[in-house]
Amino acid sequence: MIKSLLPFNMGSFEKDEYSVHLYMADSGNIQLLNEVKQVGNKLIGPYTYRKDPPTQSQMQQHLHIMFRGNQIFTINQDGTAHDRSHNYVIPKKVLKSLIQRFSTF
Repeated sequence: MIKSLLPFNMGSFEKDEYSVHLYMADSGNIQLLNEVKQVGNKLIGPYTYRKDPPTQSQMQQHLHIMFRGNQIFTINQDGTAHDRSHNYVIPKKVLKSLIQRFSTF
């Protein structure tokens, strides 16, 4: 049997003025990242979070913070920026909620 050389269309979506189309050359080995499957837990107001374990040996446990479903920053367990989330000013109510909820984080 000859495999098709055409890519497998995994889906499409639009964000702002961009259209994103996802393709995979081999549809027989589809694996999803666990980070992508999670939606988020209620933090405060329209803010949600997702707590992820390290996925590589030099990574730390980290939190993804989202505003109305859109990620706004990610923070490592030691308080440093994760995933290039530098220069983002954390809203005071979000910071207070993070400190209360993750005092041992």
